[in-house]
Amino acid sequence: MLQHTDAKYDEILTKQCAAPLEAKEDFISANGAFPRIFTQMPYGSYKQWTNDSLLRCDVEGYQPGSDVPMDDLELEDVAYACKPYAKAMAAVDRNRVANELETKGKALMTMAYRNLDVQMATILGTGANFGATYAGVTASPSTAQFIQWNEALSTPIEDVAKYQEEIRAKTGLQPRHMIISKDVFLALRANAEIKAAMRTDADKIVTPLTLARFFDMDEVLVVNSIKNTSKEGATTQTKVATLTKTVLIYHRGSDDILSPACIKIFFNTEYGDQTNGAILETYRDETKKSDIVRFFQDFVFKVTMKELGTLLTAVIA
Repeated sequence: MLQHTDAKYDEILTKQCAAPLEAKEDFISANGAFPRIFTQMPYGSYKQWTNDSLLRCDVEGYQPGSDVPMDDLELEDVAYACKPYAKAMAAVDRNRVANELETKGKALMTMAYRNLDVQMATILGTGANFGATYAGVTASPSTAQFIQWNEALSTPIEDVAKYQEEIRAKTGLQPRHMIISKDVFLALRANAEIKAAMRTDADKIVTPLTLARFFDMDEVLVVNSIKNTSKEGATTQTKVATLTKTVLIYHRGSDDILSPACIKIFFNTEYGDQTNGAILETYRDETKKSDIVRFFQDFVFKVTMKELGTLLTAVIA
């Protein structure tokens, strides 16, 4: 993750700049929401699974000594290409301002991890990326709708169980991960059905771990990241949540390029050893009379099997 041209910065930058990873709830993509595929090239291909491939069960009888029946999954090769990102900051007053270099390094690493969530949000904001999409309504839902989870008569636990079973029935794989936006998390804390499921005082402190147990999930992840849409120096600093009123129920899969998974992140590692697709560098620029800290990030999100995900939109009013 860290590369430096001056060894005296190593210890400081390593301690300071790795700190954002300690707050796992702040960076969904950087902390294991999706399989992470580290490759030696910025581009390549992956195998596209289908429902037929996953559910196939046609082992045949044969005579000993004869050829074993051959089968070909005929998985489609789909190309991917990592997109490079970069940013640098100058530490002009390092000798005057304490910890300036390491503080700016930490800011850049935080920016790198937030960038992953921002790019993830563009994928999760498109219903066509997933096998099914359902929308919340205030009352009288159709078969393609459900009652919004901030309504008194809503049943989020039953809704999630229903959509989990739909994915399992189509693919044979049980989705055990869920991503929810922060506003949905806050609404679930006040939901009547969630409150009715509470049995102990510990349950009353609703956390992502509590929700995972209520929803029979391995993990419920809450997107907290925000982005600043204004240009640097602009008077209006508008901050927009990267994801709102949205829930994704999905099968995560493993960190294996061939395993079935709803979404995968491909990281280019040609820069060398990296953590979550980001590398941090420092160097001295005498023309600017300052030290420079910069990061590089080279990755791409790909929906690798859309049937393994169900997107819920307008989850709350």
